[in-house]
Amino acid sequence: QLSVAFDEAVVGGDSASAFLVVAAGGDGVFSTSACAGGAAGDDVLVPILAVSSDGLISRLDLSDGAALGRASYRLLACAGEIADPSGNALDGDGDGLPGGDFVLDFHITREQLGGNPNLDDQLAPWTSADFAWTSEDVDGAPTSGAADVTLPDADRVLEHPCIEVTEEQGYCLAFAARISDPTLGAPSVAFELELFDAAGCSGVSLGTASPARVVGDTASAWAAVSGCSELPEGTLSVLPRLRYEAAGASPDEVVVDRLSVVTSTIFADGFESGDTSAWSNTLP
Repeated sequence: QLSVAFDEAVVGGDSASAFLVVAAGGDGVFSTSACAGGAAGDDVLVPILAVSSDGLISRLDLSDGAALGRASYRLLACAGEIADPSGNALDGDGDGLPGGDFVLDFHITREQLGGNPNLDDQLAPWTSADFAWTSEDVDGAPTSGAADVTLPDADRVLEHPCIEVTEEQGYCLAFAARISDPTLGAPSVAFELELFDAAGCSGVSLGTASPARVVGDTASAWAAVSGCSELPEGTLSVLPRLRYEAAGASPDEVVVDRLSVVTSTIFADGFESGDTSAWSNTLP
């Protein structure tokens, strides 16, 4: 999903026709500069399946719910469809006059391998007999949520469906957790991958890699952690699993969010920003 926030209440922000999302085509350059006419040139239209709005924030549900792939994207909010309650059209270009589409470019440099990493609306495709979905969100987003378990007195697990390994490289895991433990014990939450030597997370388990962990009370704050791990040769599939490990008395609550699984990258620069300052020299 994409969340579009306005600086005042608007009408029309609950319609898919009020927005346009495109991906840059093969030349990497956007041809679409306005909502009128839709995607232009070789830009690729990203379908908007549904839009909801409370007047100040519009939520756009994209595609089939899967994470957007690695690419450059352009979001447009259409002045011809969005207005304030007095009927003044959106001043999207910021010139102080009604009218003018709002345009924002953004880039996704690493593709999420897991589904629903931000736990929007529900846990699925994550499954658990212990964790439940909650509307609390690490970023305070009203259109998203997290996974919550209260008074856990034993180990608890939140599991993602199997992911096939398609590249011989490492994987990076990241998540955020809030642990409320007035006993000041050492409960922990670990994000791990169980490794298998066959597709479909079948065959022989090759063990687990657990590079990201939060331990102990987080003082009412969210703790964000990440880590990367190389996969042993012969790994053909991985099972992402978030595991709460008890220690002593039960904490009051454990909440987790932003469950990210991506392939590790040593270095990448697609020059999407046009900034070459990281390089020692440039040529025409």
